[in-house]
Formats: sequence, structure tokens, C-alpha cells
Amino acid sequence: MKRLRRQRYRIFRSYLGSLQRDFHRGCEVLTFLLLQSQSDRRDIFRALFLSRVKFSLAVLRVHCRLLLYRWNIAPVPAGHLTGLVECLRLEHFAINPASDGARA
Repeated sequence: MKRLRRQRYRIFRSYLGSLQRDFHRGCEVLTFLLLQSQSDRRDIFRALFLSRVKFSLAVLRVHCRLLLYRWNIAPVPAGHLTGLVECLRLEHFAINPASDGARA
């Protein structure tokens, strides 16, 4: 059982790292698009900043829960993180609707 828990811990940490890279890449693209925009989009800059703060806090919380999972104390919920990544994708689509069709 310990070996299985250790394997899951490593797999989930890898997944968490992948989520972080995806989120930061999305933030970079969204920031670039906002800087290139002809209109003032302070509302989206503010939302992006808040998304980064929320995501960072959620990652910290998941890392703590992940340690508790490794020590067999608690399960690891990740739904909140994947939801934040999806929100970032939707914000990107709101700024650049043509990019969503290319994703399919």
C-alpha cells in the first residue's frame, strides 16, 4: 500500500506541475494579447491578476494536501485547480475568439 501511495504521489505531483505550466503559459498568452489590444482592458488585467493569486493559493493548498495524502492522512482534491485553468481558457477565448477553433 505504501508503494502504491508513493507512486500516486509522484504521478499527481507531475500532473500538478503540468497544470502549473499550462496555467502560466495561458497567462503569458493572455497578457501578450492584452498588451497588443487596441482597447483598454483593465478589467481583464484585474481578472488575470486575481486568477493568478487564486491559482497560486490553490496550488499551495494542494501541495499541503498532497503531503497529507502521502502520509495517509487525507485525499487530494484537484478539481479547483482544473477549474481555474478552464476559466483562463475562457478568458483567452473572450479576447481572441478565433483561437478556440484552431484548438479543436
